[in-house]
Amino acid sequence: MRLWTVGIFLVLGACASDPVAPPATTQPGMAVAAPEATAKYWMDQPAVAAVSSRDFQKLWDACANTVHNYLFPLDQEDYREGVMTSWPVISKQVFEPWRRDAGTHHEVWQSTLDTIRRTIRFDFVRDEDGTFVARPKVLVERLSQLQRRITSASEYTLVFTAPGANMTTDQGVIFPARYWYAIGRDETMEKDLADSVRDKVNDR
Repeated sequence: MRLWTVGIFLVLGACASDPVAPPATTQPGMAVAAPEATAKYWMDQPAVAAVSSRDFQKLWDACANTVHNYLFPLDQEDYREGVMTSWPVISKQVFEPWRRDAGTHHEVWQSTLDTIRRTIRFDFVRDEDGTFVARPKVLVERLSQLQRRITSASEYTLVFTAPGANMTTDQGVIFPARYWYAIGRDETMEKDLADSVRDKVNDR
C-alpha cells in the first residue's frame, strides 16, 4: 500500500510540473485568422460581371457616376493601376427603400438585424484588341464588437457607448474591441453595377 501511495503522488507531481495545453477547440477564435474572413480572399475571387468600351475615359467616368448614384463616396482613383474604390458604407436597411446597395431581400434583412457594410471596387484592364474592361466587385463585411461586463448599476449607461480597450487573453492573443471581418461578396449588386455602367456607356 505504501508503494502504491508513493507512486500516485509521484504521478500527480509530474502532471502538476508539466501542464498540458488546452485542446484546440478551446483556443481563442482569433489565434489564427481564417482566410475566408479577409478582404483579400474575397477580392481575389473572379468577377461575375464586366463592362467593355473602347473609350477608357468614358468607361471610367461611367463607373465613377455609378458609384455616386449608389450613394458611395469615392476613395481611390488610380488610373495607372486601373483601380477605383469607394469608402465602405453601412448597408441598406428595411426602412431605407431609396437605397440600392443590398442585392437581395435576404441581404437587406441581414444588414437590418446586424451591422453590415459594403465597399465597391472596379478593376480596369485592357484586352489585346484594345478594348477596356471594367469588372465590379462588392465586398461585404460584418462588425464584431466585444461584449462588456456590467458589474454595477452605474455601468448600465455605458452599454451603448463606444467599446473600451482591447482585451488580451492568458495566451497572449489580442482581441480588438471593435473590428470588421469579411463575410463574402454581393454578386447580385455587382451585376446591377455592371448594368448601370453599361447603360451610361451606351447613352453617350
